[in-house]
Amino acid sequence: MRNAALRSVTRSNRFALSRNTTQEGPRTITTPDADTGEYLMRIYIGTPGVERFAIADTGSDLIWIQCSPCKKCTPQTTPLFDPKKSSTFKGLPCDSQPCTLLSNNGRRCGKSGKCEYLYQYGDNSYTIGNLGVESINFGSKGGGKGTTLTILAQSFYNKFVNLLTELFGAKPVKNPPEGNDLCFKIKIDEDGDCAGSFPEFVFHFTGAKVPLQPTNLLQCYPDYKVICVMVQSTSDNGVSVFGNQAQVGFQVEYDLQQGMVSFAPADCSKH
Repeated sequence: MRNAALRSVTRSNRFALSRNTTQEGPRTITTPDADTGEYLMRIYIGTPGVERFAIADTGSDLIWIQCSPCKKCTPQTTPLFDPKKSSTFKGLPCDSQPCTLLSNNGRRCGKSGKCEYLYQYGDNSYTIGNLGVESINFGSKGGGKGTTLTILAQSFYNKFVNLLTELFGAKPVKNPPEGNDLCFKIKIDEDGDCAGSFPEFVFHFTGAKVPLQPTNLLQCYPDYKVICVMVQSTSDNGVSVFGNQAQVGFQVEYDLQQGMVSFAPADCSKH
């Protein structure tokens, strides 16, 4: 959850730099990861296509995968992708347009004039590798969402915290579980669950109200005897984001021509 939180804030800040851009993504099969709350997307890389599951990170402008040969790759159960076995992979030189579009701190010129990228995330994880172009195919169902937590602009977040403090009758705890900012002390029942009544959350959009279940925004930590709200803040210049967890239990429709997003409650286990 800590890594998901840091990535969520990082993505929100990046959205602020590109809020006027709109991209239509392909439809794809997604699978929620129970440990991180992120979505895994099935993709087929190269020619012939090699199946892989990757995090659907719509907040980043770089798609990367671990390739062979590799000396310092993170351990994984699936074989490393071998670009030499793909007829469509092409490494990019340092003077190529995609390479020059990277920031000065995000690129360097490697051996034989090959472009190398350097990319760091909000949780201090990073990736370094060769920049290239490759064929990627997607599945035919579902949709990917890249931000786990709901992010609110700082001024609105402060009002949100004050309201919750009033509702819970106490200030947020000073040392919340890792990856959380906003947690409150709560009683734990005999079954080890958080006990008590919880506030009803309703998100107000232009032309619509979206009521949420407690599980959309609340996470119980019995060992800490706290309940945490899966909401974090960004700067007032950042963009508020309706996160993955808040969208659980909804079908979401995107009308690109009308510039409209619609939400409908749904039992996703039946789809």
